[in-house]
Amino acid sequence: MTNSRILDNRAPHVAFTGGILNGSGSTLTISGSTISGNGASSPSQPDGGGLEADGTTTITDTDITNNTVIGAEGSGAGIVQLSGTLSLTRVNVTGNLASGQYSFGGASTAPNSPSTHRTSTATK
Repeated sequence: MTNSRILDNRAPHVAFTGGILNGSGSTLTISGSTISGNGASSPSQPDGGGLEADGTTTITDTDITNNTVIGAEGSGAGIVQLSGTLSLTRVNVTGNLASGQYSFGGASTAPNSPSTHRTSTATK
């Protein structure tokens, strides 16, 4: 995916992403894009407001901003990488919010995955 905009999408009442879902075993490459204003909400465990990935994910020169996950155990409002590998190069991950009693990972989280961040920013 190159020079694309994924904006203002919602996934209410489900545990999947509001923005992009990279399924198990898949490869996703994103370059020069914006992923912003997306959200996932669920009473239980929503993941990846902007991007949920379960394969190989490579992101370059991209802004991932102002995405949300809202739920009791939400994670990775900007990015959640559930398995596989995550590589970020010159990626701006800012202003993302995970909200809920046991929520974590407002910027990005890769709980079970090796990740590489090169000259990227990740802030809450």
